[in-house]
Amino acid sequence: MEFIMDLSQNLSSEAFLTNKFGDRYLYSINRSVFNHSGSQAMYQKRFPDLLGKEEFLHILVGTDSGLFLQHIKSKRIPSGSKILCIELPEILSRLKDEGALQNLDERVQCISLSELTQAEEDSKFRMDDYFMLGQVDLRLSFAVSDAFIPEYRELVWNVQQIFEKKKWSIVTGLDRELFIRTQLMNVAENRFSVAVFNRVFIGKTAVLLGGGPSLDAALSWIQRNREKVVVLAVSRISRRLCEVGLVPDFVFSIDPQVVSFEVSKEMLKFNQGTIFINGYHVSPHLLAQWNGVSLYSGPLFPWNTPLNIAKDFPHPGPTVTNTAFATAVEMGFSQIILAGVDLCFDSEGNSHALGSVERSAAPQFSQQQYWVKTNCGKDAVTTYAMGNAVTILGAQVKQAMERGCKTLNSSLDAAEIPNVEYLSVKDIENGLLPADTEEALAKTWQNDIWEQRIEHYEKVISELLRAQTKFKQIKKLSNDALKYNDGLFGRKGKKADFKYKIKMDNLEKKLNRSYADFMPLVQSFDLKKIIKITHIKESTEWTDKEIEDAGRLYYESLRNSSECLIDLVIDAVERTRSRLEEEQAAPDFSQIFRQWRKDNIPGRAGIWQTRSLQRGICLSTKDKKTMADFTAEFVAILSKKEIHSVQQQSENANLSVARGNALLFFRNHNFEGLNQIISSLNLLDSDESGRVAHLVNGYLAELDDNQEAALNEYQGVIADDIDPVLEDALRRISILALKGNDFENAGMALQCLASISPVYILQYAEISKLMGNVQQAVNLYADYLEQVPNDTNIMLKLGIIYKEQGIYEGAEMMFKAVLELNSENSAAERLLAELRGNL
Repeated sequence: MEFIMDLSQNLSSEAFLTNKFGDRYLYSINRSVFNHSGSQAMYQKRFPDLLGKEEFLHILVGTDSGLFLQHIKSKRIPSGSKILCIELPEILSRLKDEGALQNLDERVQCISLSELTQAEEDSKFRMDDYFMLGQVDLRLSFAVSDAFIPEYRELVWNVQQIFEKKKWSIVTGLDRELFIRTQLMNVAENRFSVAVFNRVFIGKTAVLLGGGPSLDAALSWIQRNREKVVVLAVSRISRRLCEVGLVPDFVFSIDPQVVSFEVSKEMLKFNQGTIFINGYHVSPHLLAQWNGVSLYSGPLFPWNTPLNIAKDFPHPGPTVTNTAFATAVEMGFSQIILAGVDLCFDSEGNSHALGSVERSAAPQFSQQQYWVKTNCGKDAVTTYAMGNAVTILGAQVKQAMERGCKTLNSSLDAAEIPNVEYLSVKDIENGLLPADTEEALAKTWQNDIWEQRIEHYEKVISELLRAQTKFKQIKKLSNDALKYNDGLFGRKGKKADFKYKIKMDNLEKKLNRSYADFMPLVQSFDLKKIIKITHIKESTEWTDKEIEDAGRLYYESLRNSSECLIDLVIDAVERTRSRLEEEQAAPDFSQIFRQWRKDNIPGRAGIWQTRSLQRGICLSTKDKKTMADFTAEFVAILSKKEIHSVQQQSENANLSVARGNALLFFRNHNFEGLNQIISSLNLLDSDESGRVAHLVNGYLAELDDNQEAALNEYQGVIADDIDPVLEDALRRISILALKGNDFENAGMALQCLASISPVYILQYAEISKLMGNVQQAVNLYADYLEQVPNDTNIMLKLGIIYKEQGIYEGAEMMFKAVLELNSENSAAERLLAELRGNL
């Protein structure tokens, strides 16, 4: 009965099955996945764009019993692209025996996890190059997604960790265009540096609010002690803070992506008592519509200029929490209390607090999970990104300690961070003193006045026009260099002449000398294209053609980057002139409204109205209506609940992932993991989630040695439709029945399983034989061989039964059939000889 106990334990001897589409597969790996449509059709649907891109690295976890390799053999792999399949060692061994690894394209490689590190360094695959270009993806085979054997869940977790680590270390900083674009969109609003608050709050206590699940438990004690703490909040929890009426002193945001506005827009409801601390590349939709004081960190411009502040606070990543913590340390706080900085999931599978977009989605059952210890000593699930943040924040906390700043956390369920001390709410409250926040702010901050804004706008416009001139000159020199490159190699009617090499060298010196403030930006603006010049080459030797192409690509990149930067600067000039127009006594509203509409920032109307009240500016009837329309549109935007992020989060609520995770946790006796799945499933109201919950509760009962309770739970899974959940439950029922020598119930469960797949026929036959029903066992083995005709092990077993029952003709037929398939099968030779000797 070993096979039924764990399908994955007998991979070395399991027979390949063949479905009606000709797909050969191991049932324990793929079960019946390909029996309805066939692997070719299902791959076309699952990976429609797999081979549509040149110079791309596709990493696939699992091979679906080698079916993916067969699929790829019939396809044309685009130039420069490669496919790396990562498979379990046991499967690789079977695929090798089957010949599935033969005749593969040299750009396709199938390796184990232990070989992945070697592949990372293999010049043949040049994985780092693909990561630098952003030309790499990670995909899961059907077998890995379903994880019918739990080893696949462990495999994908490990591969994902390696993938994310490499992606984090290489890709960070390469995709600069979005950051530069938003930076230039923000130059009018980025007027004051956060460094003005250097050491302002010496001896005070800050509470740093993150978006983790424990935030909700902390809000009540923070509100009770509001006058004793300075509240710093990340922008994404603004919706929740508005719901409970807690207005932070400082709100932080750094992300340039549009989704940042979607999840943070409620911060725009805070009154002017809140100060917005933003990264220089923050989403312009947040910054341009912020009707209050904002302070930025980082450089004002993406090139060297005296307008970039000389003294700045450090603003480390990877998350806004890291930035906010670093800022709090520079502000001089002697104590920072973390609240909602969990960096892990709670027991119900939630990673975010109530009121957040993520919490609105279903609980998450992630394909990739990592474990951390919490402050109460329990294990909790986290993601690679949050786990990485634990490490980085721990290093920051250590540096803060060295500067006399202590860090506390009041949540037992938050991830344990090095050097962060857990302290109960009662002990924290007993140690708090008045924060005197208003007094500290009054000493440091003076009201923003229109004269200062005008001065800033004028300086910004002047600097932008200076940059525009430089970029135009760099563009011209790049075009000249392209002509010299053609001349050097005799292209476009020019005769090859080495003098062009001298011209190119002189031009390059001029670029680096006369445009030193701007060239680093131009070169890095489209860094991927620059990297592409020397990467994804099949050989390390450079031909004249490749040298020529590299020179052309380089100067084309400089020219194109200059053109793009010119356009961005022109837009920034127009935007800043619009801001300047807002300050006029008699504004040109057509210009102002046009810019607001172009940037989609209707909230700008409220900012203008607040400032105009101070100067008594009157509006015409037409302009009043337009202002009212903008205001109504802004209110509607703030009221609308975005569903984009909710839909994205809901994808992680896949119940097949929950089932696969549960099987692995059961195998590893992980009670906490199983209990977390149950808590998450209880939040879902569906028949399917209820059946999965019965299965998981059955696992828990088995681990508690309560077989009766386990059987009751597994019985609750039984349904008319055949699916993996039913199959898992029936397998556990048969196993428990066998353990209790209840062959009748084991046989009933195996009879149901045998109708699902022929691999269970073997177990049903064994049970039938044990119960004395030899004829039924014989019939079952015969049925199996009709579906799997080349399984010599079963042929031998059936021949032995025939011999034991005196059916010598049948036994001889079986032993001969084995020898026809394998003439060197010594067992068949011996059994046939014994049979003939006894006749």
